[in-house]
Amino acid sequence: MTQPLSNHGPSEQLPRDADPPLGRSTKKLVWRRQTLDLFLWGFDRTLRPAVVQALVAGPFGIYRGSKYDLESRDCFTLFHLPSRTLLLTLPRQKHCKQAAAELAILQLAWESTDPKGVLGPDLDKAAAIHLHWTAVENKGTLPVGGFSEKRW
Repeated sequence: MTQPLSNHGPSEQLPRDADPPLGRSTKKLVWRRQTLDLFLWGFDRTLRPAVVQALVAGPFGIYRGSKYDLESRDCFTLFHLPSRTLLLTLPRQKHCKQAAAELAILQLAWESTDPKGVLGPDLDKAAAIHLHWTAVENKGTLPVGGFSEKRW
């Protein structure tokens, strides 16, 4: 039997400054500033280079802006540092930090520079965490349900 990730219904709005009630373990990450080269998605579905000011900790980084541009001042994007893969765009920096802390404890090959190489025994847990935060990213709501069978 799967346990729900939250008590919120599928259409219940998550307050913008609220910490999502996750109930999952996290890892303390120490964040520092760094300037990095990344690729952002163009609206024409092509990648374009960009220089970002980011916070980095462990295998993760966060910058202000969306997956598409750095002009978006109302969101933050979490990315996998070794592969420079953009993972999530969320309304608050603290939500990106929370997602990173949840992912960081998982047994996965975080050091891989190929996003397809980030594998390990906790891949299903990573998919569930990503699914949860994708719901926050897309609708500002929390999903109801357990672990997803989908892979990243």
